[in-house]
Amino acid sequence: MFGVHENAVRNWLKSGLPKVDERRPILILGRQLASFLHVRRELNRQRCRAGEFYCFHCRAPRRPVERAAEYLPLTAQSGNLKATCTNCGTRMYRRVSLSKLAAIAGDLQIQMPLAEERIGDCPDPSPNCDLTQEPETYANAEGGMRKLSGMLGHWREVRADPIRVVQDALSDVATMSLSSMTTALDAIVEQNLWRQDRPFESFGDFAVSFPPLGLGVRALAPLRVLRHALLDAGNFALWTEILERVARQRGRPRKRLVNDEDFVPFYTIPTAATARDRLLLALKRHHPGHFSAVCDCRISPRAAAIDAGLIAIGSSRFGGACNIKLAAALSQRAQGRLLCELFKVMSANAQCALIARALEPRLGFGLAERWREDLARSSGS
Repeated sequence: MFGVHENAVRNWLKSGLPKVDERRPILILGRQLASFLHVRRELNRQRCRAGEFYCFHCRAPRRPVERAAEYLPLTAQSGNLKATCTNCGTRMYRRVSLSKLAAIAGDLQIQMPLAEERIGDCPDPSPNCDLTQEPETYANAEGGMRKLSGMLGHWREVRADPIRVVQDALSDVATMSLSSMTTALDAIVEQNLWRQDRPFESFGDFAVSFPPLGLGVRALAPLRVLRHALLDAGNFALWTEILERVARQRGRPRKRLVNDEDFVPFYTIPTAATARDRLLLALKRHHPGHFSAVCDCRISPRAAAIDAGLIAIGSSRFGGACNIKLAAALSQRAQGRLLCELFKVMSANAQCALIARALEPRLGFGLAERWREDLARSSGS
């Protein structure tokens, strides 16, 4: 009826859903089920107060950055409020009625859209046909040019600030221009703009700090874009500094922050031994000489890891598993695949010896002889 899995119903029963009796099949009264689900929904519901938005990334009501929001009209009577989450930097929206906007906004600063001027609202919508009106026409044209010049000047000011260009690009990853963001990021790195008049000890602090001082990277989508741009330009040192700031530790994360922390690491380092992020962190912490060579683009991270002994190279595709210690360090699944491949290339005597030593004590004696007879029979046929 509800289209849910049977395990969901079992969880409901464990959570207190009453049943008719202890016999099977289990019977549940419809009115009791409806009441149970209604109470469950009410307990999980989180209502936003005035000046709050529901953040789908944090799954909780949050306050917007700098207590500012933008009103986006959808109809003449209603629209959406758009803001940025103070915790993770995710875009947040809240549907509001224009008549209740003041009550819902609370102490927020609402930016209203500017109305576009229509042709009918112009003082002289029709073209001039009298030469006596030309001075007035030239005056209107000159005023329009001054207005356009001011708009272009503001646009050039915005585009001339590389930090603001990167901030705008990372705040809206879906519609950004990667080429313009990469150019602005190169200017930030080459001119050390992130250090000028900014209290940051590392590029990682600059990346995760909120605008206007930082880039506001507190979600996976903008982090992946920034990673691509930095690694594509060979800025391994800067990306490693960001990794040290955003990489979460192993195990379950802490539920409560301490020492007035305002940032929770959210990036999970890949578990593969040859992952580039894992190699960069290991090289910087334990092999600074190899890490310096990687940052100078004199060697790749994988080659530096091989020279430092972080990656074992052998003739086998299992990463040097001919070494007994390395083979013992493999996972059980990898050990099984390795043993199957080795068994295929073994000689008949080696296969029989392996069966006699490893399988016969568990499965019964005589398997090695039967395997030898089968091999002889198949080779004879």
